[in-house]
Amino acid sequence: MRTPSLALVSVHDTSTHFGRLKAALACCFIAAAALAGCAGSGGAFRTTVAQRAAFDMSCQNVAVQNIGGDSYGVSGCGKKASYTCICMYSVMGSCTQPVCTLDGASTPTSATQAPAAAR
Repeated sequence: MRTPSLALVSVHDTSTHFGRLKAALACCFIAAAALAGCAGSGGAFRTTVAQRAAFDMSCQNVAVQNIGGDSYGVSGCGKKASYTCICMYSVMGSCTQPVCTLDGASTPTSATQAPAAAR
């Protein structure tokens, strides 16, 4: 009875192991891409909201915070506003074309309320 050479067994085991490793890595990559799609829009939305708010409020120093889901609150220069965002186009779960719209007009914050005559 002839025993298989170690080289043949080793090559076979390595190729099988490598194939399983590739499959496992592919599954991990797909899962990571899917999870990034769920959480990956936040950064794109924040950047877009900050740019829009800076223009809408005529203020370059704005603070952006998530106020629930895809809604963001912005404050700066004595004003505040809220925006809602959607993703128009994404690649592998990452939003590449966010669109954020102003929910309402920018309003003065309580610290710098407009005079009654100006309302």
